[in-house]
Amino acid sequence: MKHSRRDSCILGAVLSHHRRFAVALLLCGLAVAAGAFAQTVPPATQAATFGKIFGFDRAIDRAKLHVLLVGDPGTKDAAAALQAAFAGIGITAEPVPSASARGRFEPGGVAYLLPGAATPALLDAAAAAHTLTVAGDASLAEAGKVSVGLGMRGDKPEIVVNLERVQQEGHDFAAQLLSFARVIRPSGSSGGAAVLQAPVLVGLAKPDYPLMARKLQVQGDVVMRLAIDESGKVTSVEVIKPIGRGGLDEAAVAAARSARFKPATRDGVAVAGTYVLTMPFRL
Repeated sequence: MKHSRRDSCILGAVLSHHRRFAVALLLCGLAVAAGAFAQTVPPATQAATFGKIFGFDRAIDRAKLHVLLVGDPGTKDAAAALQAAFAGIGITAEPVPSASARGRFEPGGVAYLLPGAATPALLDAAAAAHTLTVAGDASLAEAGKVSVGLGMRGDKPEIVVNLERVQQEGHDFAAQLLSFARVIRPSGSSGGAAVLQAPVLVGLAKPDYPLMARKLQVQGDVVMRLAIDESGKVTSVEVIKPIGRGGLDEAAVAAARSARFKPATRDGVAVAGTYVLTMPFRL
């Protein structure tokens, strides 16, 4: 079939229009992708930011810190990138399947929840074990599905802390962190960044060094989580990192029970709180 010059011009215009439309679609797709990427915190930035955040949590022993990267097979690549990023700042991180993660939770530990891992059952297990939950997704912290989430504000990471979730998981952030994080408060609490002030230790008697421990030359640190009521009185003591020999754990608990505190406050009002106390024993 022969085409006239006029037909050829019309066909050329149509094809040119479609090419322009296709290019426009491609550019639009790239713009959307770029926008999505801009909202994702790079693994190296996440690791560096979380590394600093962990330093503000009194329940975490940095010397023994081990991050569980909880996810499913579909998040394998993301877990590998995060594992390498954490290794780069000297923190051990280990990919763990969601199905077996609950058995790995422990007091003072950290669970990084990859997409799809923040199930009710897993969150209940983290709270029961006093494991801190974190994610590279600020919306999870906003929704109370992790204690700490990261997002991007412009070209800088934004820290989002869900105080209610933090309390459920038994962790204790220094007020300094809350002063520069975006804080999600429990229902009914008022505004202001520094909503929660942790208990302040004001008096602690030196524990007796058990004779058996001296004979065996046992040394070390006993780490305990103390529940403090609104008057500053210690109501319970939980040993989260024992020494396990020479009666040092018992001596530490006895001393901790007599400790005196300025109580925690929320918006200036005294409230019950928790305090992680490390009791050193040295000969």
